[in-house]
Amino acid sequence: MSFSKEKKRELIQKLRKIFDDKEFILGVLCDLESDNDIDTILKYIEQNKNAKSEDIILLSLQIAELNNNFDDLIVDDFGTFQNNIEIKK
Repeated sequence: MSFSKEKKRELIQKLRKIFDDKEFILGVLCDLESDNDIDTILKYIEQNKNAKSEDIILLSLQIAELNNNFDDLIVDDFGTFQNNIEIKK
């Protein structure tokens, strides 16, 4: 993640107005990689005044997929993401 503190702060404030939940906010932030990603979320919130947390989560997941964040992840039988990278000793 490489985004500015100002952008991160602005996004957190907007997200808290939608759903003031620590896990929601951290989940969205973990999906983003740049100020451009944050700008995409901020623009969506601005254009969709009735945006819900579910909408933001779906958008952040789409951004993460476009950024190839899921290349090394698999989903197990319980729907849990697990890292598919083999750790060499």
